[in-house]
Amino acid sequence: MKTAIIGAGAIAHSHVQALNTLGNVEVIGVLDFNNENAQRIAAKCNSRVIGKIEDILDKVDMIHILTPPSTHKEYVLKAVNSKVPVLVEKPMAIDEADAREMIRAAKVNRVPLLVGFSHRFRAGYVRLADLVHTGTLGDIINCFVYRLGVGTGFPGYKTGQNWRKDPRLVCGMTIESLSHDIDMLRGLAGEMADVRAVTLGTLPELPQFDNNAGVAFTFASGAVGVLHASWMSHLGLRTIGVIGSRGSAFIEGDNLWEFQRLRVKTADMECETVYNINDHFDNRAYVEENRHFVECILKGTEPAASGDDGLAALKVSHAILKSQRENIVVKL
Repeated sequence: MKTAIIGAGAIAHSHVQALNTLGNVEVIGVLDFNNENAQRIAAKCNSRVIGKIEDILDKVDMIHILTPPSTHKEYVLKAVNSKVPVLVEKPMAIDEADAREMIRAAKVNRVPLLVGFSHRFRAGYVRLADLVHTGTLGDIINCFVYRLGVGTGFPGYKTGQNWRKDPRLVCGMTIESLSHDIDMLRGLAGEMADVRAVTLGTLPELPQFDNNAGVAFTFASGAVGVLHASWMSHLGLRTIGVIGSRGSAFIEGDNLWEFQRLRVKTADMECETVYNINDHFDNRAYVEENRHFVECILKGTEPAASGDDGLAALKVSHAILKSQRENIVVKL
């Protein structure tokens, strides 16, 4: 099978490495406004730099859209309207209307649209979700995420050539990065019914960039949830937890991205069990994500992380920002 890489930033390295590992997908073109970045990615996969997406749409079986989120719509629409399946990095858009337009076009053209929620393919999350979906933990009462560490805005943190601080492209942590956490919470506890939140940015020169958030949810099931995130913490922490009527399970790590331990205790266990899962945020999640994408194309099945999932996460992100802006509880 053949694909093209549209957007040769940092995330492109992860996808190309994953495709090289799979070995059944050839990258036949790389596009980026920065020719040096495009050349670097092309060299990693024995490919070539192209001048525009139209150069390869009739030559590929799929396409990877890895540009900043505000630019996704243009490329996605060109691809799906040419009947080309798309893997688009998260968040799928900044604007909800853009996300809906992409979803509609993919459905009209009957092509898979996978949103790059790579964390749902991680071994630690898969094990936690399995405990939930098999009923081992009973009915969900409480579901939470804590993700703290060093990120954009932290004093001395170097982002290099990074779109996140570009005033033309900025969308902030809540839309960009918390989309992962929102997607995982939805996968564990279902849809959110309402949101109450506070957010804070620490870059005076970029007031629209938030890098701290405290969010409380009510889920449609009646369960409660919390999402606490910061890119300003000197100490790292990563916990995703589920408290159920028959048991509780937490996956824990010592920085923003790691899942190192799985702790489980159910009603019929005398003591908790701790599993050392060592689920580092390396390339394994991208390998599984791309493997899944290929299978969806070959089998004609709906991706596990669909455009509808991307839109649902985006709606929650906007609800968080609206709650902060207007100091209200936002119904979903």
